[in-house]
Amino acid sequence: QCKIAEVASRQEGADLIVSTTILPTTYSIPALSATSYITGIGMEALDQKILTHLQA
Repeated sequence: QCKIAEVASRQEGADLIVSTTILPTTYSIPALSATSYITGIGMEALDQKILTHLQA
């Protein structure tokens, strides 16, 4: 967990970015929007996307 301003400097060694806000740029690793966790809609689908990326 980190602030959006810290993402670029912390992406090394990470497998995936899961963000609840709009990302200001693109990154060298995949990024997913996690608004489903805020709204409660589509959480299972997001869980599956996260697992798919982490298992690849």
